[in-house]
Amino acid sequence: MTSGRRPSGVFRNLELFRSKRVSGREFRLPNGRRIDLLCQERARYGFGALVAIELKREHERGIAEQMIGYLDSLKEIFPDREVRGIIISGREDAVAATVLQGVSKYEISWLCYEVKFAPLVGTE
Repeated sequence: MTSGRRPSGVFRNLELFRSKRVSGREFRLPNGRRIDLLCQERARYGFGALVAIELKREHERGIAEQMIGYLDSLKEIFPDREVRGIIISGREDAVAATVLQGVSKYEISWLCYEVKFAPLVGTE
């Protein structure tokens, strides 16, 4: 997100969450668990939603439940803020996708990434 390009899609309006003593990188919850990135939506007035982002190389069992737990904890800590989640993983899991479809109290997006290697022109 620092390449000079403006983020798009689910990332277009996010900034890293910061408070006086806490950074959004590996945000530690009171139960000791850590959210990989905690961001907030930019808002013209007041505060936008808090956005928990969980990064996974591969899909891990229980990722949907993990994200729901993170959002429940954030809602307890920040009761006046809207919260939502983004899961980013190397592949999707049908069971977890079904769990997420049944979640109505939070907005949770799941993005899968691909890694592609290509030689740069003139470096072969």
